[in-house]
Amino acid sequence: MTGNIQHTFRHSVVCSICSVPLPLETSRTDEHGKGVHEQCYVRRTISRLRAPSAIQLPENWFDSIVMRLQRTFGGIDNN
Repeated sequence: MTGNIQHTFRHSVVCSICSVPLPLETSRTDEHGKGVHEQCYVRRTISRLRAPSAIQLPENWFDSIVMRLQRTFGGIDNN
């Protein structure tokens, strides 16, 4: 019976990222002092540092650039 209580106590901490039980022997803590798996923490940190894969431009981006160039170089012809 002592083994069961000890086993339950060992896994009473869960990873704050994935919510899976966290063995105290291999646990780490995040910047807030919460228990995490090392792999979960690394994965989360890397995903936060990644830049977006593509820049989101408005649909009329080309027209906007042409208008700015025309204003800059005085090439607007209203006729």
